[in-house]
Amino acid sequence: MPRRRAATLIAVVLSFAACSRSKPSRVMVIGLDGMDPRTVDLLMSEGKMPNFAKLRRDGAYAPLNSAEPLLSPVVWTTIATGKSPDQHRIGHFVAVDEKGDQLPVTSAMRKVKALWNILSDAGRRVAVLGWWATWPSEKVNGAIVSDHFAYHFLFEQGLQGDPNAQGKTWPPELVDKLRPLVKRPQDLTPADLAPFVSVTQQEFDRPFDLND
Repeated sequence: MPRRRAATLIAVVLSFAACSRSKPSRVMVIGLDGMDPRTVDLLMSEGKMPNFAKLRRDGAYAPLNSAEPLLSPVVWTTIATGKSPDQHRIGHFVAVDEKGDQLPVTSAMRKVKALWNILSDAGRRVAVLGWWATWPSEKVNGAIVSDHFAYHFLFEQGLQGDPNAQGKTWPPELVDKLRPLVKRPQDLTPADLAPFVSVTQQEFDRPFDLND
Protein backbone atom coordinates (compact mmCIF):
# COMPACT_ATOMS: atom_id res chain seq x y z
CA MET A 1 0.00 0.00 0.00
CA PRO A 2 1.51 3.40 -0.93
CA ARG A 3 2.59 5.59 1.95
CA ARG A 4 3.43 9.28 2.07
CA ARG A 5 3.56 12.16 4.51
CA ALA A 6 0.07 12.68 5.87
CA ALA A 7 -1.54 16.09 5.54
CA THR A 8 -4.29 15.06 7.94
CA LEU A 9 -2.22 14.99 11.08
CA ILE A 10 0.76 17.19 11.69
CA ALA A 11 2.67 14.95 14.07
CA VAL A 12 2.62 13.11 17.34
CA VAL A 13 4.61 14.88 20.01
CA LEU A 14 5.58 12.99 23.13
CA SER A 15 6.50 15.34 25.94
CA PHE A 16 8.01 13.98 29.14
CA ALA A 17 7.00 16.15 32.07
CA ALA A 18 9.38 14.48 34.50
CA CYS A 19 13.03 15.44 34.65
CA SER A 20 14.16 11.84 34.68
CA ARG A 21 14.88 10.43 31.23
CA SER A 22 14.70 6.84 32.47
CA LYS A 23 11.22 6.87 33.98
CA PRO A 24 8.91 9.71 32.84
CA SER A 25 5.90 10.32 35.03
CA ARG A 26 3.68 11.79 32.34
CA VAL A 27 3.34 11.43 28.58
CA MET A 28 1.41 13.86 26.40
CA VAL A 29 0.27 13.00 22.87
CA ILE A 30 -0.77 16.02 20.77
CA GLY A 31 -2.41 15.76 17.35
CA LEU A 32 -3.53 18.66 15.15
CA ASP A 33 -5.89 17.64 12.38
CA GLY A 34 -5.18 19.18 9.00
CA MET A 35 -2.16 21.32 9.92
CA ASP A 36 0.75 21.36 7.48
CA PRO A 37 3.95 20.23 9.27
CA ARG A 38 6.07 22.35 6.91
CA THR A 39 4.23 25.47 8.08
CA VAL A 40 4.80 24.54 11.72
CA ASP A 41 8.51 23.91 11.10
CA LEU A 42 8.80 27.30 9.37
CA LEU A 43 7.01 29.16 12.18
CA MET A 44 9.16 27.45 14.80
CA SER A 45 12.32 28.42 12.91
CA GLU A 46 11.09 32.03 12.95
CA GLY A 47 10.54 31.90 16.71
CA LYS A 48 6.77 32.28 16.38
CA MET A 49 5.80 28.98 18.07
CA PRO A 50 8.04 28.79 21.17
CA ASN A 51 5.91 26.22 22.98
CA PHE A 52 6.00 23.85 20.02
CA ALA A 53 9.74 24.41 19.77
CA LYS A 54 10.08 23.44 23.44
CA LEU A 55 8.05 20.27 22.88
CA ARG A 56 10.25 19.39 19.93
CA ARG A 57 13.42 20.07 21.90
CA ASP A 58 12.44 18.24 25.12
CA GLY A 59 10.38 15.40 23.67
CA ALA A 60 10.25 13.56 20.37
CA TYR A 61 9.06 15.14 17.13
CA ALA A 62 8.71 13.71 13.64
CA PRO A 63 6.50 13.91 10.51
CA LEU A 64 3.79 11.29 10.34
CA ASN A 65 3.59 8.81 7.49
CA SER A 66 0.17 7.36 6.88
CA ALA A 67 -1.54 5.05 4.41
CA GLU A 68 -4.16 6.52 2.11
CA PRO A 69 -6.99 7.40 2.13
CA LEU A 70 -6.21 10.13 4.65
CA LEU A 71 -9.44 10.07 6.65
CA SER A 72 -9.23 11.56 10.13
CA PRO A 73 -11.01 8.85 12.16
CA VAL A 74 -8.94 6.16 10.41
CA VAL A 75 -5.59 7.90 10.95
CA TRP A 76 -6.29 8.88 14.55
CA THR A 77 -7.49 5.39 15.47
CA THR A 78 -4.37 3.90 13.91
CA ILE A 79 -2.25 6.20 16.09
CA ALA A 80 -4.26 5.38 19.23
CA THR A 81 -4.11 1.61 18.71
CA GLY A 82 -0.91 0.92 16.79
CA LYS A 83 -3.02 -1.28 14.52
CA SER A 84 -3.87 -0.99 10.84
CA PRO A 85 -7.45 -0.20 9.69
CA ASP A 86 -8.13 -3.82 8.75
CA GLN A 87 -7.41 -4.68 12.40
CA HIS A 88 -9.05 -1.81 14.28
CA ARG A 89 -12.00 -1.67 11.80
CA ILE A 90 -12.53 2.10 11.76
CA GLY A 91 -12.65 2.79 8.03
CA HIS A 92 -14.45 6.10 7.46
CA PHE A 93 -16.19 9.10 9.03
CA VAL A 94 -19.50 7.26 8.93
CA ALA A 95 -20.93 3.77 8.99
CA VAL A 96 -24.18 2.47 7.51
CA ASP A 97 -26.72 0.70 9.70
CA GLU A 98 -29.10 -2.10 8.71
CA LYS A 99 -31.63 0.47 7.45
CA GLY A 100 -29.10 2.09 5.15
CA ASP A 101 -28.83 5.25 7.25
CA GLN A 102 -25.46 6.90 7.80
CA LEU A 103 -24.26 7.03 11.39
CA PRO A 104 -21.11 8.49 12.90
CA VAL A 105 -18.32 6.03 13.58
CA THR A 106 -18.28 5.08 17.24
CA SER A 107 -15.79 3.78 19.76
CA ALA A 108 -17.84 0.56 19.92
CA MET A 109 -16.88 -0.18 16.31
CA ARG A 110 -13.19 -0.29 17.22
CA LYS A 111 -12.15 -3.93 17.59
CA VAL A 112 -8.87 -3.44 19.49
CA LYS A 113 -7.77 -1.57 22.59
CA ALA A 114 -6.62 2.02 22.37
CA LEU A 115 -3.72 3.50 24.31
CA TRP A 116 -6.06 4.81 27.01
CA ASN A 117 -7.57 1.33 27.54
CA ILE A 118 -4.13 -0.26 27.85
CA LEU A 119 -2.89 2.37 30.32
CA SER A 120 -6.10 2.19 32.36
CA ASP A 121 -5.79 -1.59 32.60
CA ALA A 122 -2.23 -1.08 33.87
CA GLY A 123 -3.46 1.26 36.63
CA ARG A 124 -2.30 4.51 35.02
CA ARG A 125 -4.58 7.56 34.92
CA VAL A 126 -5.49 8.94 31.50
CA ALA A 127 -7.15 12.03 30.04
CA VAL A 128 -8.41 12.04 26.44
CA LEU A 129 -9.75 15.22 24.85
CA GLY A 130 -11.42 15.50 21.45
CA TRP A 131 -9.84 12.39 19.89
CA TRP A 132 -11.59 11.21 16.72
CA ALA A 133 -13.98 8.24 17.07
CA THR A 134 -14.11 8.28 20.88
CA TRP A 135 -17.89 8.62 21.17
CA PRO A 136 -19.44 7.16 23.21
CA SER A 137 -16.79 7.71 25.86
CA GLU A 138 -15.39 4.51 27.30
CA LYS A 139 -15.00 3.80 31.00
CA VAL A 140 -11.38 4.51 31.88
CA ASN A 141 -9.21 5.27 34.87
CA GLY A 142 -9.46 9.01 34.35
CA ALA A 143 -11.49 11.09 31.92
CA ILE A 144 -12.55 11.15 28.27
CA VAL A 145 -14.13 14.14 26.53
CA SER A 146 -15.25 12.63 23.23
CA ASP A 147 -15.20 14.16 19.76
CA HIS A 148 -18.98 14.63 20.05
CA PHE A 149 -18.88 16.80 23.15
CA ALA A 150 -18.77 20.14 21.38
CA TYR A 151 -18.74 21.22 17.73
CA HIS A 152 -18.72 18.43 15.16
CA PHE A 153 -18.91 19.50 11.52
CA LEU A 154 -20.56 16.28 10.32
CA PHE A 155 -23.34 15.94 12.87
CA GLU A 156 -24.08 19.43 14.09
CA GLN A 157 -27.84 19.03 13.68
CA GLY A 158 -27.98 15.44 14.93
CA LEU A 159 -26.23 14.24 18.02
CA GLN A 160 -24.69 17.66 18.65
CA GLY A 161 -28.11 19.28 18.79
CA ASP A 162 -29.26 16.97 21.57
CA PRO A 163 -28.20 18.31 25.00
CA ASN A 164 -29.22 14.99 26.57
CA ALA A 165 -27.16 12.76 24.27
CA GLN A 166 -25.37 10.09 26.24
CA GLY A 167 -21.71 9.16 26.23
CA LYS A 168 -20.16 12.55 25.52
CA THR A 169 -17.81 12.22 28.48
CA TRP A 170 -16.49 9.79 31.03
CA PRO A 171 -17.39 10.11 33.79
CA PRO A 172 -20.89 11.20 32.66
CA GLU A 173 -21.11 14.04 35.19
CA LEU A 174 -18.15 15.73 33.52
CA VAL A 175 -20.61 17.04 30.89
CA ASP A 176 -22.23 19.45 33.35
CA LYS A 177 -18.85 20.72 34.56
CA LEU A 178 -17.57 21.44 31.06
CA ARG A 179 -20.77 22.63 29.35
CA PRO A 180 -20.42 26.31 30.45
CA LEU A 181 -16.98 26.43 28.80
CA VAL A 182 -18.24 25.45 25.33
CA LYS A 183 -18.72 28.06 22.61
CA ARG A 184 -19.99 27.55 19.10
CA PRO A 185 -17.63 28.80 16.35
CA GLN A 186 -20.05 31.61 15.47
CA ASP A 187 -20.10 32.78 19.11
CA LEU A 188 -16.36 33.44 19.35
CA THR A 189 -15.25 37.05 19.85
CA PRO A 190 -11.93 38.80 19.04
CA ALA A 191 -11.15 38.64 22.76
CA ASP A 192 -11.55 34.85 22.72
CA LEU A 193 -9.07 34.56 19.83
CA ALA A 194 -6.51 37.09 21.08
CA PRO A 195 -4.47 34.65 23.24
CA PHE A 196 -4.03 32.35 20.25
CA VAL A 197 -3.92 34.36 17.00
CA SER A 198 -3.63 37.96 15.83
CA VAL A 199 -6.73 38.89 13.82
CA THR A 200 -7.78 42.39 12.86
CA GLN A 201 -11.37 43.48 13.32
CA GLN A 202 -11.74 43.68 9.53
CA GLU A 203 -10.54 40.10 9.14
CA PHE A 204 -12.79 38.95 11.96
CA ASP A 205 -15.86 40.59 10.40
CA ARG A 206 -15.40 38.81 7.06
CA PRO A 207 -18.00 36.06 6.44
CA PHE A 208 -16.54 32.63 7.08
CA ASP A 209 -16.12 30.67 3.86
CA LEU A 210 -14.64 27.16 3.72
CA ASN A 211 -13.55 27.82 0.13
CA ASP A 212 -11.85 31.13 0.92
